[in-house]
Amino acid sequence: MFSKTALLALAAASAAQASTPQGFNYGSTMNGQPRTEADFESDFKGAQQLQGTNGAFNSARLYTMIDGINTDPSTHYLSALDAAATTKTQLLLGLWMSGTGQDDEIKALKTALNNKALVDSLSSLVLGISVGSEDLYRISPTGLAAPDAAPGSGPDLIVKYIKEVREAIAGTPWAHVPVGHVDTWTAWVNGSNSDVITNSDFLGVDAYPYWQNTEANSVSNGKSLFNEAMDNTKGVSQGKPVWITELVGQYLVLLRARPSPVLRRHSSTTTRLLAPTWATPLLSGTLCMMASPTCRAPRPPPASALPART
Repeated sequence: MFSKTALLALAAASAAQASTPQGFNYGSTMNGQPRTEADFESDFKGAQQLQGTNGAFNSARLYTMIDGINTDPSTHYLSALDAAATTKTQLLLGLWMSGTGQDDEIKALKTALNNKALVDSLSSLVLGISVGSEDLYRISPTGLAAPDAAPGSGPDLIVKYIKEVREAIAGTPWAHVPVGHVDTWTAWVNGSNSDVITNSDFLGVDAYPYWQNTEANSVSNGKSLFNEAMDNTKGVSQGKPVWITELVGQYLVLLRARPSPVLRRHSSTTTRLLAPTWATPLLSGTLCMMASPTCRAPRPPPASALPART
């Protein structure tokens, strides 16, 4: 998924950060089509087999509990969970909280919890559960003004479902799993969202220096903007762990889809990928999930902003 140079840097960092979960984000669809269990399994294995990483990318973040093919949450859950059990992939589970359908997310979670064999097999692999993703950002002035503005949700709703998730996992082998929320650093420092912090076990941060276009966000400033986002979030975290849940910056490369099974299904398109060699030394002891070409990739920058292919 990365240039050769970036992979070497990541591999070196991975050796020193063996305890740091690292991986990619995966949506329930791919190229507009629902992902199957086989798709997830192929992607998880492909990430584990990325050349030069020594299997370091062994974690996956998900956005929903509802399967894209078998959509009845009372009988089915996202098939990625079965794929993770097969491939021994660590998971940051997600429940989609924007728009409608939050109760269906809870139903799908409970359906998964009713599968004792699945729950037991994942008991040491589920790293956390995120109730929502960037919902607070999407109702902020910046989110509402974005070209791709989409529905969001307020802090009261997020807190309500954080509590419902805790109730669902209580008394199960997943009772120890931390429950939190993922959002942008600008949402976390907004005082109106402090109840979400109070009720979360962790704070996930989606960090995109490239899109901080109201600031000096050249390549040379990527590291400082990233550090600022993390420091600002930690400053309001009430001592809760801060996890990096999406990381994409100015360090982008263009690759044809040939290096790994994860990318082979994208062979007809050019895929935009991250290679932030400055970031890996900063991530020791925290979860770090890279944005993946197999999920909802951010808006592409102009070709003139991209470095030469390596």
